[in-house]
Amino acid sequence: MHRSNPSFPDLPETEFDGHDWNALIDAYQQNPSPQTSEPLLTALKRPARRFCSSLPHVPPVILADDLWQEFQLTLLDQARTIRPQQAPHWTAIRLLQRTHRAIWDWLCDQDCVKTVPLGDNVPANVNVEAMALAGLEMTEEDPLYRKYILGESYEAQARRLGISAATVRQRARRRKEQLRAERAGMDR
Repeated sequence: MHRSNPSFPDLPETEFDGHDWNALIDAYQQNPSPQTSEPLLTALKRPARRFCSSLPHVPPVILADDLWQEFQLTLLDQARTIRPQQAPHWTAIRLLQRTHRAIWDWLCDQDCVKTVPLGDNVPANVNVEAMALAGLEMTEEDPLYRKYILGESYEAQARRLGISAATVRQRARRRKEQLRAERAGMDR
């Protein structure tokens, strides 16, 4: 992934109505705890999901759920230092933009983007550009390719191959280690 500026999703201002953003963020800054973070995360859930979904997740290493967890943690980290804006909804928008940018930078720093030859059947949730930049290839028989690109579970792979699901999982773990080692060797 290259370090260009990420594009932010367009959200209507009405998405931010009904909350006193400066008060929510100020409460969290004064006392960062579950009691103050939960209302902030709850209030920002819908727009944060929209921002998070605009970021690429890169199977098999970073899945959409992993990205959402990292987004929430980074959002709370960014909330500790953001300054209130004149219009309170701009504080929320700026917080989401800063979080989005921090996650984008984190993804650029990760050493886990893989190249997979996909042909014409590209699933909608796969970021082909990000996968193509890494330079590693996976075959169609690769357990990681079959799970994360074709959507075939380890159990289904095990039935197809006539082996146990535990064996397929073990092969997948070994393949992840092999891909990481190959990637580390390419970076030298």
